[in-house]
Amino acid sequence: MPRNSRVQARQGEWIPWVSLLPEEKEAMLRERGVPLLTLLHKPGHIMLYLGQKDGRAVILHDLWGLRTVNTRGEAGRFVVGRVAITTLTPGAEIPDVARSGLLLPTLDGMTLVAPGAGDSPDQDPADAGQGRVCDAPGLAGSAGVSGSTAPSD
Repeated sequence: MPRNSRVQARQGEWIPWVSLLPEEKEAMLRERGVPLLTLLHKPGHIMLYLGQKDGRAVILHDLWGLRTVNTRGEAGRFVVGRVAITTLTPGAEIPDVARSGLLLPTLDGMTLVAPGAGDSPDQDPADAGQGRVCDAPGLAGSAGVSGSTAPSD
């Protein structure tokens, strides 16, 4: 896999999201995304689609921090500083996280790394990506919380 996120995002079938609303982006990911074979991109950032949990798309990505704005209007940062399993709106449940800093609106596309890999003649297309996120201890339970991370050692 190439090092640069822009080049990584073009390693398969690129599906641009430039004109989609945030809810349309998530709906398309849930419909067409294949867990572990779909990448999401925003400039300078790449994410791996893991599947769904409680009707929300769940991703794995290296999350440094979230922009915040306190009640006095002062900018800051909520530091995460680790690889995290989140929804497409990490930090949305934290009151000080700047709405303009949320991830979902900034995503510009998805890549199907192995186009057609999720297709099955016996599978209803509406069920694509409906599997469990993962069964690894310590990960499946934290995936449904938008700002959660996997436990550290």
